[in-house]
Amino acid sequence: MKKETTKESGLSTGSKTAIGAGIAAFAAAAAGAYYLYGSRNAAKNRKAVKSWALRAKAEVMDEIEKMKDVTEPAYRE
Repeated sequence: MKKETTKESGLSTGSKTAIGAGIAAFAAAAAGAYYLYGSRNAAKNRKAVKSWALRAKAEVMDEIEKMKDVTEPAYRE
């Protein structure tokens, strides 16, 4: 199976997709870092994120407690 390449860059379509995904991931990480540490409301934002995480953990623990048999497939579901 031959990989499709473009004449301009010489990169395959899969390579371009991987590069684009890497750039998007970097941008998301930078935005998250700014939200949590760089903005004027950074302390307030960190407190809100911590609250959301604790609430999500509590919801997961409640659902696990409701389960009769906690097997790995049931846990992953």
